[in-house]
Order: sequence, then C-alpha cells, then structure tokens
Amino acid sequence: MFKIIVTSFLTIVSCQLSSQNLNYNMINIELKANYPEIDFSNKLLVINHWNSTDPVLRESNKEFSRVCKIYEGAKLKGGLKGIIFVSISSDTEEIPYSICLKKDGINTRFLMCDFKAFSLNSKLSKLGFTNEVKNVIFDHNGILLNKNIETNQIYSTFNFLLTR
Repeated sequence: MFKIIVTSFLTIVSCQLSSQNLNYNMINIELKANYPEIDFSNKLLVINHWNSTDPVLRESNKEFSRVCKIYEGAKLKGGLKGIIFVSISSDTEEIPYSICLKKDGINTRFLMCDFKAFSLNSKLSKLGFTNEVKNVIFDHNGILLNKNIETNQIYSTFNFLLTR
C-alpha cells in the first residue's frame, strides 16, 4: 500500500515538473523567436501577466518593472547573472494597452501582447498562462521559484534571492 501511495505521489510530482519545464521551454522558444538578442544563460526569468483594465495587475507590473531594473545584473539564487523581465498583457485592444504602457512608465525591452487575451490560439494560452497565474519566476534551469507574488511582496522576494 505504501509503495502505491509513494509511486502515485512521485508520478503526480513528475507530471507537474514536466509541465513546468514544458511551459518554461515554450516561453524560452517564444521569447527567442521575438527577441533573438536575449541571453538566458544563468539568469532568472521573471514574467508578469497584466491587463490594462485591472488596476491591481497594472500596479504589480509597475512594481515588477521597477524592482527588476534594480536587480537586473545582481547575483541572485538561481540566476547569478541577474534577471530577464518579460511583461505579457492579456489586453484585446491596442489603444488601452499602449496608453497604459506610457502612463505607467513601463519601458522594459521585452513586452508581449497579441491582443487575443486567453483565446485558444493566443500566446498566453500556449505558454500556460491563465487568469489565475499573475506572475512567475523561473531559475536558469527552468525550475519554478515563485508564482503569484503580491505587489507588496515583490521587492522582498528579490531581496531574499540575493546571494551574500
């Protein structure tokens, strides 16, 4: 009985890890296709999902953008050469999206929005994002370090990852 429980648990965990890596790999492929200059070697990959109609997600995007600039070249656990920050929007219209980027001062190099939100063939859906996934941090090996960080915890999360 114990063997069956342990085997079942390990199977579930390995499936979850496989899907994590699959999403990380798909994100890597998508980013490299759009931004061939990205160097992922030994960097954390920080992805924040936002929408122009959600003030909480917009505030989170501003904070991620600010904090990632601070830690861009820092030596962090899981990414000794810093951070790559990607902002992905689930907007369906270009005008509100563009206005929010300017108004919020988001000037990260890596922005993604296909204006399809979560439709079946949208980039967000293909990469594994849902309305429940607000942000993720992957280490340089594609291991999920953190997910759905609250806005007021973003700075402390990265501060915790600093190597001393």
